[in-house]
Amino acid sequence: MWSGRFEGRPDPDVFEFGRSFSFDRRLLDDDITGSMAWVASLGDAGVLSSAEVEQISSALAQTRAEAGSIYDLQSTEDEDVHSYVEAKL
Repeated sequence: MWSGRFEGRPDPDVFEFGRSFSFDRRLLDDDITGSMAWVASLGDAGVLSSAEVEQISSALAQTRAEAGSIYDLQSTEDEDVHSYVEAKL
């Protein structure tokens, strides 16, 4: 997420301070549902083709299925649940 905006990696202490994956992982299903709605909207607006909408939606559904229970999700290097979903895609 930091690439393209900053040179180098964020300060480890600042990154750790803002990290919320351990408790916002319970939002995984909601995050994926919102991402699917956003993808559909981008398709409706003509920003994404129907094939791109299908590919992204399928990948999001697969991410949801692979995650299983939100409590099965182990801590990752991701800052938050949305970063986790983006990394999976």
